[in-house]
Amino acid sequence: MRSYILQDFPSPHPPFAFNILMPKDWLWFEKEGRPTAPNGKPQLLIAYGDRGDTSLVEILALKTERPVVPADWLHEWLKANDYQILANRIIPAATGRNADVKARKMVKGRPVLFRIRTFQKDDYIYILHCFSDAETYPQVEQHFLVAAETFELTGNTKSTP
Repeated sequence: MRSYILQDFPSPHPPFAFNILMPKDWLWFEKEGRPTAPNGKPQLLIAYGDRGDTSLVEILALKTERPVVPADWLHEWLKANDYQILANRIIPAATGRNADVKARKMVKGRPVLFRIRTFQKDDYIYILHCFSDAETYPQVEQHFLVAAETFELTGNTKSTP
């Protein structure tokens, strides 16, 4: 655990606030900015990656309009986006069935491996979307698992009238 640091990601939109353990030598990349309100699509909250730009941890959030089972939503999303599922585990939770998936996809002609996990709280589904080039994946898989086990929401997710 000495090689990790607890990163706090505050947000002006409380459901987008969380913390997570990340490798100390990885960098926080801001590609799309930090969203301040839901927009009906999965929104990138953070991207955190290694210095070689071969491995990345992303956290996305989706505000749902109706009750949705996170595992079912993820499997449909993976199909629609041409991921090949290599391993799949359902994680029962008080909020519904979450998914923990290892997948593969060709990106710009090269094989990329993904570790994707869902979390749900109230009207939000959170997606931990981790990926690395296939050759580098074995060296970073532990980082992805630590991120998944330590993801914790820190803001209120209840809708306000």
